[in-house]
Amino acid sequence: MVLTPNVVAGATIQSAWGNTIRDRTLQVFTDATERDAQWTNPPEGAHCLTLSTLAVWVRASGVWVPLAADGRPIGLLTLATTGSATTTAPVPIGSTFSFTLAASRCVGIQMSTLQQRGDATGQVRAEVAIDGVGTRCARISHHDTLGGPGQSLDGALGYKDLAAGLHQAQFRILSPTANPTAQVVAGSWFTITDAGPNLGLFP
Repeated sequence: MVLTPNVVAGATIQSAWGNTIRDRTLQVFTDATERDAQWTNPPEGAHCLTLSTLAVWVRASGVWVPLAADGRPIGLLTLATTGSATTTAPVPIGSTFSFTLAASRCVGIQMSTLQQRGDATGQVRAEVAIDGVGTRCARISHHDTLGGPGQSLDGALGYKDLAAGLHQAQFRILSPTANPTAQVVAGSWFTITDAGPNLGLFP
């Protein structure tokens, strides 16, 4: 889009000029379905408001992207039961959290875990995986005593670039020292937030 031409005094306002003004104002729709049905070919940089979500959208790279979505929470998952692992390969534990991105975005992952060794000293690694792939949101704790006395409570923060569409996040656990038993205790949790545009920094 370029600068809208000036209107000369006394000149007739042409449809092209009027349509350009329309494209540069905030159009209001009941929801995204109504928007997509009525505005089938919006230009790059167009803005609109959907009343169903009170969200402002901007047209970028041919898709509608929520404006100022950075930092908005997407969801939370709390581990309902303690999960265990005895191998160096990550083991999914607990339920999955599903979420949908309207456009390609970077998400932030923050977790707080209570980790312990069940029946041997060693290490525990907990991480959040999205679509079955580990993210940079992970932490390793070392334990010199058994069970509860060897607990470690801490948090971690990471980011992941994702394509538009449906995604699933889940806790995973492993025992880096390959001996039993690494545990992430019930009540541990992670959150997913919108961290901004997907710039390819966190593949």
